[in-house]
Amino acid sequence: MAAEGRTVFVSSHMMAEMENTTDPAMESEVWAEDWSWLADNLITRIASAPADTAVFAVSDEATGRVVSAAWLVFYPGTEFAGLWGGSTLAA
Repeated sequence: MAAEGRTVFVSSHMMAEMENTTDPAMESEVWAEDWSWLADNLITRIASAPADTAVFAVSDEATGRVVSAAWLVFYPGTEFAGLWGGSTLAA
């Protein structure tokens, strides 16, 4: 359940939404590094193996800005998955 004014969504097969879902500006702000490569990286992963990656994001309903995001990578043939990113803007 998301906090009031926030929307949680999952994007794994919705290529048109990936650039907004994986907001490199948000990631760059959180980590104080250049994450501009991230959207293209995730789009490429999902295009080549759609069932292997799920992107989770929380957006601010008032601004539409992504305020938190992470991606889950499934490892085929195993019961293992890795959760990556885990970035949230400071309030």
